[in-house]
Amino acid sequence: MDHQHSRAAEDTQQAVAMLAAALAENPRRMLQRLPDVARQLCRADAAGVSLVDGVTFTSNETGDGVSEAAAGDCLVVPFHDHGRAAGTLWIVSQDAGRRFDAEEARLLGVLTHLASAAAQLWRANQAAGTIQRKDEFIAILGHELRNPLSALTMSSAALKSPGVRNDDRQLATAMIDRQIHHITRLVDDLLDMTRIENGKLRLDVRAVDLRDIVRNTLESRRPEVERRKHHVTVEVASEPVLVNGDPVRLVQVLSNLVDNAVKYTPEAGHITVAVSAEGNEATVAVQDDGDGIPPDRVGSIFEPFVQLSHPHRDARGGMGLGLALVRRITELHGGRVDASSAGEGRGSRFAVHLPMHVAPN
Repeated sequence: MDHQHSRAAEDTQQAVAMLAAALAENPRRMLQRLPDVARQLCRADAAGVSLVDGVTFTSNETGDGVSEAAAGDCLVVPFHDHGRAAGTLWIVSQDAGRRFDAEEARLLGVLTHLASAAAQLWRANQAAGTIQRKDEFIAILGHELRNPLSALTMSSAALKSPGVRNDDRQLATAMIDRQIHHITRLVDDLLDMTRIENGKLRLDVRAVDLRDIVRNTLESRRPEVERRKHHVTVEVASEPVLVNGDPVRLVQVLSNLVDNAVKYTPEAGHITVAVSAEGNEATVAVQDDGDGIPPDRVGSIFEPFVQLSHPHRDARGGMGLGLALVRRITELHGGRVDASSAGEGRGSRFAVHLPMHVAPN
C-alpha cells in the first residue's frame, strides 16, 4: 500500500512539473493538456476544463463522447481569478459502480491552481495582443491622416500661388478631391466599426440580387482596377440570386474585398468575382493570384487592426478595419465569411455566404 501511495505521489509530482513547464511555455497549450493529466491521475473516463466564457478543453479516452446514461460519477471543482469564478475542472466515470473519493478531489484541487494560473496568463496574453494592435492602429491612423493632410496643404498652397496656370489648378483640385475622399472613407470605417460594436448600425433590408451588387461594386472600383492593369473575370448565374440585405452595406462588403484583391495583387494580376447559389445559401467570392496569406495569419485576418505586410502592398496602406467590417456586416445579415490561401505568393480567396431570400407565401 505504501508503495502504491509513493508511486501515485511520484506520478502526481511528475505531472505537475510537466504542466508547470507547459504553463511557462504556452498557457493555452497547458489548458489543452490538463484534462488528459486529470483523467490519467484520477483514473477517469473523461475530463475537461470549462472556462466561464464558454471555452472548453476536454479529454476522452474512448474518443466517443461521454454517455450520460452510463455515467457512474462526476466530480467538479471550481477555480477562481482573484475571487471571481474563472472555470471548473471536472472528471467523469462511466463505471456505474465507481465513486470518486477524497484523494481524487485533492488531486483536482491541486490541478485547479494550475488551471487558474493558465487561464489568467492566457487572458493576459490575449489582452496584451489587443492593446498592441490598438497601439499599432493609432500609429497607422496617424500615418494615414498625415499623408492626405500633407497633400491637401501642398495643393492648397499651389492654388494660392500667384499666376497659377489653369492646368496646375485642375491638378491641385483633383488632388484635393482624392484626399478628401480618402479621409472621408477612413472616418466612415471608424464610425461604422463603432456603430457595430455598440449595436447601432441599422440595415435597410430588402430582397437584393447579388448580381446587381457585383455590377455596382465593380463599376465603382473600375478606376483603381484599370490603374493597376488587373484582369477581372466576373462569373454570375443566369438567374437572379436573391438575398435579404441592405444593398448599400453589401456593396460596402464586396468593395472591401475587391479593394483588398486590388491592393495585394501585383500589376496585371488576375481577379475573379463569382456569384453562386446552392440550396438555401448564396455565395459571392473574390479570388486573386496575388500575395496570398501566410497560413498562421488566416485565422486572425478578420480581427480589427490586423495588417499584413507584403512587398506589393499599395501605398494607400490601410487601418486594418476593412476585413473586420466585412465580417461584422456579413454577420449582421445572418451570414458568414471565410478566407483561404495556399500560402504566400499563391493568391487568396474570400467568400461571403448569405441565406437566400425566401418569398412570402
